[in-house]
Amino acid sequence: MKNKYKANKPFVKIAVVVTCVLIAVFLFVACQAEATNTADSTDENFVVFTVDGEPVTLLEFSHSVGHVRSHVISSYIVAGLDFGAPDFWHTPIDGITAFETLIQEATSRAARIKVIQMQALEHELIDAISYDSFMAAFIEENERREDTLAAGGVIFGPQQYNADLFFDIRAADLEAALRTFLTPLMGGTEEELQAFFDEEWQETPSEAGWVLIDKLYVPYMPSGYLFREEAYDLMQAVLLQAQAGEDFRDIAEAHRSVNFREQMLALRRGEGNIGQRASIQASQGMDTGFLSEIYEDQQSLAILLITDRNDQEYLTFDDLWVIMQRHMTVRNFAIFIDDILDNAEINMNDNVKEALAEILL
Repeated sequence: MKNKYKANKPFVKIAVVVTCVLIAVFLFVACQAEATNTADSTDENFVVFTVDGEPVTLLEFSHSVGHVRSHVISSYIVAGLDFGAPDFWHTPIDGITAFETLIQEATSRAARIKVIQMQALEHELIDAISYDSFMAAFIEENERREDTLAAGGVIFGPQQYNADLFFDIRAADLEAALRTFLTPLMGGTEEELQAFFDEEWQETPSEAGWVLIDKLYVPYMPSGYLFREEAYDLMQAVLLQAQAGEDFRDIAEAHRSVNFREQMLALRRGEGNIGQRASIQASQGMDTGFLSEIYEDQQSLAILLITDRNDQEYLTFDDLWVIMQRHMTVRNFAIFIDDILDNAEINMNDNVKEALAEILL
C-alpha cells in the first residue's frame, strides 16, 4: 500500500491543483456575472427599449421621464392617492400603477423623439442619433459658449446649458427641420384644402371683427379647488343668477370659487389665441346683451355676456389658403409620425422596471 500511494501522489497533487483552479474560475465567473447584472441595471448605457432595433438608453429615456413625471403624479393625486405615501408609485388605479403609467408615457415621448431622429438620419439631415453623439454636441456647445464669453463675445441664452434643456432644444429644432424638409410632401391638395375650409375655416372672421365680453368662470381641478362635477353645479346656480339680471361682479364676489374677467376677443377663430377660442366660439351668433349657456373653457366652466361687438366680414378661401396650408402641413406631419410609431416594433427590456425603480424614482 505504501508504495502504491507514493506512485499515485503526483496525480493526487495535480488533481488538487486542477480542482482549486476550477473553483477559482467558477468564483471569478460568478462574481463577474453578478457585477454585470448590477451594472446592467445602473449603467448609463442600459437600453430601456428599442424602436425598430434602434436603442433608447437610460440617460436618453430619463429626459422624457422628467417631462411626464409631474403630470403622472398630479393625475394620480387627483384620482385619490397620497404622493407622500411610501406605496404611491405602486398602488394601482383602474388596474395600473403610477410607476407603470410613468414608463408608458415616457416611452411614448421618447419613442416619438427617436422616430423623428431616425427619419432625419434617413433624409441626411443629421449624421448620428446615438446618445453619445448628443453628449458630444452638448459638451462642444458649452465649450463654444465658454470660449466666446472668455473672448468678450456675445451669446444668446444661458451661459451654459444643462443636459435636459439642450436635449429639448435639439429635439425641437430637429423636428422643425424635418417638418420643413418634408413640407412638399405634407401639404394639402386643392381638394383637401377646400374640405379643410368647409369643415373648419369658412366662418373665420376678418381681423376687423372683435367682441367685448364679461365672463364668469369656475376653474376645476387641477387648476382650481373643485372637481368638475362640483364646478358644473356651481355654474348652474351662477347662470340662474345671471339670467335674473344680477351683475357679474357681484356674482363673483358672492362665490369664492367664481372668477370674473372682462375681455376683448379678436374674432379670428382660425388664428386666435388658443386660450380664447372657446369663448370666441361661444360668442358667435350672439348680439350685444345676450347671455351664453355654460361652456367648457381651459380647465374651467364659464358663461359670458356680450357687452359690445364689431361686425366683420368672413375671410374667403383665397384669403386663408396660406394659413390653411401651414396648418395642414403641421397636422399631416403629426399624422405621418404617428403612423410610423403605430407600425414600429418597440421592444422593452425585461429588466426595465427594476432599473428605473432604482434610478429614476
